[in-house]
Amino acid sequence: MSKDIFPNFSLPVEIKEAVNNKKLAVFFGAGVSKIIGCKGWDGLVKDIVEKCYEFYINYKEKETLLIEYIIYTF
Repeated sequence: MSKDIFPNFSLPVEIKEAVNNKKLAVFFGAGVSKIIGCKGWDGLVKDIVEKCYEFYINYKEKETLLIEYIIYTF
């Protein structure tokens, strides 16, 4: 019994060549980082705003940034 995840899939020659020539770059989307426990954009933005609030911005600026983030992302 084969343990292949995609038994009918063959890797394109160009990808094999890129691997062999150490020229392959792989990019993963946000879904992969979420799977391993990383925060999404919303958590990242909130953390950055909170950190700025600790050192650089006042409460009103903090709330304005968070509200603007919510408005522009939904």
